Amino acid sequence: METRRLSVICLVVVIGLAGCSGLSPFGGEQTGTDGQDTTETPDISYPDGYDESGVTDPEKAAKQDVSKFTEYDNLTITMDGETELSDTPFSINVTGYIDLEHKNMSIVAAGESRSTKVTNQSKYQNNDTEYAVNGTMLTGPQYNVSRQPFPDTPVSDETGMTSEWLTNASFGEATQVTHNGETMFRYNITSVESAKPFIFGASTTDPSVNEFNGTLTVDEDGIVRTMSYTMNYTTADGTQNPMNVSYQVTDLNSTTVEEPDWVEIAREQA
Repeated sequence: METRRLSVICLVVVIGLAGCSGLSPFGGEQTGTDGQDTTETPDISYPDGYDESGVTDPEKAAKQDVSKFTEYDNLTITMDGETELSDTPFSINVTGYIDLEHKNMSIVAAGESRSTKVTNQSKYQNNDTEYAVNGTMLTGPQYNVSRQPFPDTPVSDETGMTSEWLTNASFGEATQVTHNGETMFRYNITSVESAKPFIFGASTTDPSVNEFNGTLTVDEDGIVRTMSYTMNYTTADGTQNPMNVSYQVTDLNSTTVEEPDWVEIAREQA
């Protein structure tokens, strides 16, 4: 019974995170995850909605983040999350590989609990055909093939994840950094207005923030390249929960999308 409960909960967590990630067709770090930041950088221009004091216009910054994606043929978006539900630890990863030029997209969401993979969800889309496979620790893989219009942009709209983050947080002064060879601006998050936009995969009523620490990195074009935070929040019933999330956009114009091996099985079973 415990195993079944864990599987169902983690499946909800993974699907919820994929839906919140802003990645089409599902719906939305500490900087230096794959490279160290340095602060010896040349001068660059602040993107719209930002300046040396912080994020000056969150709505403008969020819209810019979305619109600039269309200028790239391909990119990778990754989110990692760690949390606890009913004192049970979960780790979650959602990665999207998007090639707008060739109309290919692959999105993989996986959840683990205590080093055991309890759920896995993958989608692959080529043009207007979408293939999906879903599985949990209690079931084998289940395949589906459907027709879906290929999105014009990898982010659904300006009301997605980065908009929720930007409009619900306050940011400190900018620091120029070099992250993975590129010059960007880094902002520390000084406070958040609401816990809810930062809680992924769990439905809760009236959560309150106990602790929050986070960092955002944005490039000169206004694309949020990294966002990471750790938080502790309390639900209405008094339960305290931790949440660690890391988001990053990488491999702009250098992402390739390969057809997964399981797609052939999905075709055969369609």
